[in-house]
Amino acid sequence: IEEQQAIFGKSESDIIVPKESQGKAFEVYVDFIDSKWWSLIKAARDVHPRLTMEVRVDIEGVAYPDGKIGGKAWDLHLDDSGPPRQLYWSKNMGHRRGSILSADDTVRTLDSVLKRVTDDGRSHAILGQFNFLD
Repeated sequence: IEEQQAIFGKSESDIIVPKESQGKAFEVYVDFIDSKWWSLIKAARDVHPRLTMEVRVDIEGVAYPDGKIGGKAWDLHLDDSGPPRQLYWSKNMGHRRGSILSADDTVRTLDSVLKRVTDDGRSHAILGQFNFLD
């Protein structure tokens, strides 16, 4: 919240929603939204201890004022001590939309996503969405 206030000069009750993919403001917004959602999960575990959430495994494109393009990953909550986090996978992750992919390409994509979202097996996750069409 402090970082968003520094960028926008507003109080917590005046959160600005930046345009999607718009530079540092968008990155801070992603962190803010993620922290708010995860704080709800943690609070709700007082009532439902096995509650978990689907983490965003994709990386958001970010365009900066200087013309550079980057990516913003969502927090995967690798250190969460609750039940395994849920995740989704699509064969196109990491590839341009409409790309023609081989079976080997899609297996490598799945392997990469699973390694990243589990910190190479250190953290537990459940693949709840296995999307072949995207």
